[in-house]
Amino acid sequence: MPVASPVLSLNDKCSAIDGVIRAIASLEDNDVTNAGLGSNLNLNGCVECDASLMDGQSLNWGAVGALHGIKNPIKAAECVLTGQTRQQPCGLIAPNFLVGEGARSYALSNGCVASELLTERSQQSYNRYKRLLDSETSDESLNAKHKRLDTVGAICVDWAGNVAAGASSGGIHLKPSGRIGQASMMGCGVWAQNCIAVTTTGTGEYLTKTMFAKECANHLLNTSDGNNLNALNKAFRYGFTDSPLLQSIARENRLGGVLALYHDKDSTHTELLWGHSTHSMCIGYMGSHSKPKAFISQLPTDSKPGLYFKVEAIND
Repeated sequence: MPVASPVLSLNDKCSAIDGVIRAIASLEDNDVTNAGLGSNLNLNGCVECDASLMDGQSLNWGAVGALHGIKNPIKAAECVLTGQTRQQPCGLIAPNFLVGEGARSYALSNGCVASELLTERSQQSYNRYKRLLDSETSDESLNAKHKRLDTVGAICVDWAGNVAAGASSGGIHLKPSGRIGQASMMGCGVWAQNCIAVTTTGTGEYLTKTMFAKECANHLLNTSDGNNLNALNKAFRYGFTDSPLLQSIARENRLGGVLALYHDKDSTHTELLWGHSTHSMCIGYMGSHSKPKAFISQLPTDSKPGLYFKVEAIND
């Protein structure tokens, strides 16, 4: 079940980036999600996480991938993002994407906390599916049996009307060591620009191939009639489920979800939108003058995931 964390409108004058980091870090600390603590194990039995942040005002983006041993991957991504605002010695260029051991060393040197992230439940799950994978007589599909696509994401608009987006994920179960998913990638897992913020979840390879976050943002930014729900519906259909880039992928495997917001600075109107071709998607949101709300969006009972998708919106 893909998980999307809250869109936050903050009333304590912290930035949209801070709001995204707070929301995602709290989800990483909960072993129910496939992000941070309790993440899926890769093929070698290790936890490797992806995370990224994008600032809609500066358009800067910072990310880490295949990161191990850091308590909150989203805070490692924050370190990379923040580093771009500091002048580098000798004319060097600050990185915007670090992976593997280099990402871990950079995170530790910038104050991130080390942590194993392995839980008993994730170890047991790994043992069970690794045995199945190693069985020469089994014809069961791991993809069909273990659809844990719980990437977490957050989008936020702050008191000044600036927006930000972030994502964090432990990746697909039994992924090859070093595999990078959409949660790390600009335009695939996150996008924030002007009045639009987007984060995605689902099968990372397909979200990356379609650059789905940017596809959704483009439709929302360029809608001519102001109908954001219709714009996101078109983005989901033509940019993902019917995308020619996925023509070799069986339709029932085209599983994805998106959480987006549109904020009109002139009217202070904010619209929260989401869509998914998965069976369900968890949504949570709040505003500076409203209590937190959470619910599970589900496809109609007669709709098969991948073959159908659902797009909805809430106006604040």
